[in-house]
Amino acid sequence: MNIVEVVIFYTTKVLSMRNRIKFVKFFNTLRFSSRLKYRSHLYQQKNREGKNLYAVNSQIRMEDGYALDLSQSLPYVTAAIADAKDILSRDVKVTAFSNKVFLTNHLTEDDLSNYRSFINMATSDAMLTIVADYLGFIPVLSEIALWYSAASDHKIPESSQLYHLDNADTSQVKIFILLDDVDDNGGPFTFLGSRDSERVLDKTNYGNKRDVERLHDNVVYDIVSSRNAVKFSFNAGSMAFVDTSKCLHFGSRCLDRSRRVIMLQYLSPCRADFRKNNLSKFIRNNDTDLRKLVLDPDTVSVEH
Repeated sequence: MNIVEVVIFYTTKVLSMRNRIKFVKFFNTLRFSSRLKYRSHLYQQKNREGKNLYAVNSQIRMEDGYALDLSQSLPYVTAAIADAKDILSRDVKVTAFSNKVFLTNHLTEDDLSNYRSFINMATSDAMLTIVADYLGFIPVLSEIALWYSAASDHKIPESSQLYHLDNADTSQVKIFILLDDVDDNGGPFTFLGSRDSERVLDKTNYGNKRDVERLHDNVVYDIVSSRNAVKFSFNAGSMAFVDTSKCLHFGSRCLDRSRRVIMLQYLSPCRADFRKNNLSKFIRNNDTDLRKLVLDPDTVSVEH
């Protein structure tokens, strides 16, 4: 961080979650507006020409903040799943993700270099079409993770095991890919659509007070029916596309079996925090211009 970011960072510590997000988003938009304008312009230009940006007519469209794909047909997904299982089979100890004892990330920078399937999948035309059509611009691929949640008899949910929103941006897309079949006892990722979520946010004043950033089930289900919750309990290879900034969600409540998923995160180049995107280091000389754009948030133009 530079001195301005440091000052802003500590200033926002006194703000509530939602005000902090709005403030940092406004600040970053002022600084990086040219990046977002270019990505929006390129996306809209192709649409006006009657061409899908990635020359793919996707049948998967995010509505109400999410979409599910159970077809297991998108490119590179099968290869990425096989590589993920190979990585997990090494049983290398990895530090808990964000200090969460129930969630670990097993994908390292060396893995991303050695197993190209993850980058190929995340930047494939089909995948990017779905994300760009929802966000309205060419996104930044912010993170690729390989999450493991161990089976546990821990009955009291905590942290991200409770309903919450992610705060990296005002809107984003996370993609979750199941490595194994998941049932209701396997800690399925569970979420509400964006419309139901907005009802809960309004009723609870979520994020407008510093102590209202995690919600227990009984609070949420007093406002919307528990039947409205979407449980990502499907076969291996199934995918969920979710705007986790707009859809209340939780995960990793594993009981009798562990859970393994690949996670991809796509954001605006004007994100709502001060974390850095580090995937530009994986750009190769023979990559397409659009892949370079997705991996490098600093880009404001590409050659055609």
